[in-house]
Amino acid sequence: MTQAPTFPRSRGNRLPVLGMTVWLWACGPSGATAPPEPTPVDTTPSEPAPPSQALCGEPGLGFEEHAWAPADASAVASIRLDDPELSASLSALGEFTRGTDHGLPIPLALSLGQWSWQVPLLVATLHDAGFEPAELTFVASDDAAHAWVVRSTCDLDEAIERMEDAWGVQTRRSVDGVVGTAPPPTDDTPAFPYDVLLLPGDRLALVPAGRGLSALARFGRPAPTRGLGVTAPQTAGRRVDVLPPAPVRLVVLGLSLVAPTEGHTPGDARGLRVDAQGVTEATPSSEPASVGDPS
Repeated sequence: MTQAPTFPRSRGNRLPVLGMTVWLWACGPSGATAPPEPTPVDTTPSEPAPPSQALCGEPGLGFEEHAWAPADASAVASIRLDDPELSASLSALGEFTRGTDHGLPIPLALSLGQWSWQVPLLVATLHDAGFEPAELTFVASDDAAHAWVVRSTCDLDEAIERMEDAWGVQTRRSVDGVVGTAPPPTDDTPAFPYDVLLLPGDRLALVPAGRGLSALARFGRPAPTRGLGVTAPQTAGRRVDVLPPAPVRLVVLGLSLVAPTEGHTPGDARGLRVDAQGVTEATPSSEPASVGDPS
C-alpha cells in the first residue's frame, strides 16, 4: 500500500490540503473523469459606449472666415481641434512664450502659455453640453478681455436648454443674442467660470464670468464694411484668414506692453504659424482684393 506523502505544516493548514488534493488527483484511477474544458472567451469586439451627451447641432464645424471678429480685437487665433498635431503645437507655443525673445504683449504671452491645458479643458466643457466643433477661435482686445468662439448650428431653444442643464447658467435673451451667466457658487457646487453668449452667425462664445454683457455689445457690432473700390480694413480677423494653414494661426496687432526684443515695435502686425515643429513668422498667402479692383 502506497503511503501518502507528508507536507510541512503552514498557517491555516492551507498548503497540506492543497498538496493532498494534488496527490490524490495524480494517483487516482486511470479512468477518472478529466477536468472540464475551459469555457471559450468571446473575443467579439463590443459595441462602443454611447456618448454621455447627445450632440447638439452638426459636429465638426469651423468658420469659413473670421471677419466677424470685432474691429478693435488686438489678437485673433484659429485653433484647429481636428488637427492631429494640435497637442504638440500647443506645447511648442508654450515653449515659445516662455522664451525671452517672443516679442508678444506680456498679457497675451501669459495667456498663450496656458493653452496646452486650457484648450483641452475648454473642449471637454463644450462636449459636456453636446457641442463638438472642429475649430476654436480666440479673440482678445487690449484691455485683456477675451473670448473663445465656436461655430454651432444647434437650435436656439435646445442650445439654451443644454447650457442651463450642463453648465448651470441662467440665460436671458436680447436683440443682440443670448447671455448665460452662472449663479454664485455654493458649498456643493463651484461657480461656472464663464459667461456664455449665443450670437448671430452660428456663434457660441465663452467669456470670463462677469464679462458677458460687455462682450455681447462688442460682438454685436457689425463687421467693418468696404465700399466700391475701397480695401476692407485689415482687422486681425481678416488677416488670420489669409495665413497659411496650420494647427494654430495667430495674428497680433498693436504691440503694447511688449516683452523686450528687437525687430518689433508698437503698431506692428504679426502673423504667427504654430505647428509641432515650433512657431514661425507667417506672411499672408494673398491679400484680399478690394471691391472693384481690376486686379
